[in-house]
Amino acid sequence: AARRAWKSSGPPAARRLAGPQQSDTDRLKTLLRRVYAREPNPNEIPQLQIFLNQNPNRNEAWKRLCHSLLISNEFLYRS
Repeated sequence: AARRAWKSSGPPAARRLAGPQQSDTDRLKTLLRRVYAREPNPNEIPQLQIFLNQNPNRNEAWKRLCHSLLISNEFLYRS
């Protein structure tokens, strides 16, 4: 039962990104602000939208995107 509750509610960050009132563009901007603590540059959002649209399973696409951002050099090394 606890596992089912975890899946239905998800972690707080996932719940924030999953809000139905937000567009993918808004979700991507929020994600980049939270992960990199900066505004996305003009090229990032279209590239990330292409990435999301290439995978028919949207949840899996978002999961992979989040993992990719968290293992990026920009996240790991701040100057």
